[in-house]
Amino acid sequence: MSSKHAGKIGIYGFMGLKNEIPCTRVLMTEKRGTFPSLTLMPDGEIISMYRGENNHVGEGTLLLSRSRDGGLNWNDPVTVFSKPGMDVRNQCIGLAKNGNLACLYTERISEPRSWKVFQAVSEDQGKTWESKELPEPNGYHWISPYTHGNILQRRNGDLLTSCFSMKGTTEYVQQEAKEYYSFILISKDNGYTWEIRGEALQGWTDEVDFTENNCGDLLAYIRGGGRFFGAIWLSYDLERSTKGWSEPRMVAFDGLSPAISSWITNEDMLLTVGCRQYPYGARGIVSHDSGYDFSWDSQIVFSDTDGDGKTRYDNGYPSTVILPDGYAFTAWYRSKSIPSNFEGTEDYYCAEGCRYKIEDLMNAL
Repeated sequence: MSSKHAGKIGIYGFMGLKNEIPCTRVLMTEKRGTFPSLTLMPDGEIISMYRGENNHVGEGTLLLSRSRDGGLNWNDPVTVFSKPGMDVRNQCIGLAKNGNLACLYTERISEPRSWKVFQAVSEDQGKTWESKELPEPNGYHWISPYTHGNILQRRNGDLLTSCFSMKGTTEYVQQEAKEYYSFILISKDNGYTWEIRGEALQGWTDEVDFTENNCGDLLAYIRGGGRFFGAIWLSYDLERSTKGWSEPRMVAFDGLSPAISSWITNEDMLLTVGCRQYPYGARGIVSHDSGYDFSWDSQIVFSDTDGDGKTRYDNGYPSTVILPDGYAFTAWYRSKSIPSNFEGTEDYYCAEGCRYKIEDLMNAL
């Protein structure tokens, strides 16, 4: 069972609060839990995979929990990936056309600084997993797949995601220089193997969310590294082949990142983002034109904090699933936040979520 209570989601315009909608707030984890990734299964069950620790970095494991009632209650988590002495983290997960769950994740060690990326497949809805290391491109060193990201199942059945890396010697990588190179990964066999495509938007990208719209375009929402580290940039796949991309343009200002896209209708998209500027927290913006442009006069505030900007800014990374009953569930993590949404969580990292009606949200924008 999970703690929960009635709450409200604020809709903010340029002049401040303009509307509110009801929601049910849910405490998904207690005293540990960061970077929740949500996946909706064909039977309506929601799977949440998250890093199960009370810190941002350090020795860690990946846990999995389930909800069978639209996010209102979550069962006790089970450990799915762990290794002694390692920080196992930064998962992205998605559903393949044959029902497999595919996952990429990182094993990280601080001293000496190093990363390895692993690919994993579950044939039984996440109960058991088979994993192996993902080979590195020549001349590059993997850092991470998209932390808490979604693996896209394309209309042709291919799985698509990205993984970012650093270029150069091992010594250079250990300095953790912020020059990231994102590679596109494609699986044509339901997540068992991955093909590495050429560099995508090299030199200034890390976490990339992919989606397809009703126009047939493949869209990439990019957390821009070297230009504006916290902004979201949109690029189009010009050739619809993952080989040619348009010049990126900013769609979310510096401080909002990274992004997860969720389709409400064929034309309406909810883009959930973390806010790394005061008052921080989990936000959302909506596109009414198939994901190309977003309205900034109706910013959705799922959760914010009133932190001091030094110890309590580490909140966000929201993930959303659109449910078949007309509701949506959005999850994020909070770290030592005051005020908290749940009593007793002020000194802990925890995963939270809220369940809300899509019709209420669209009418309030």
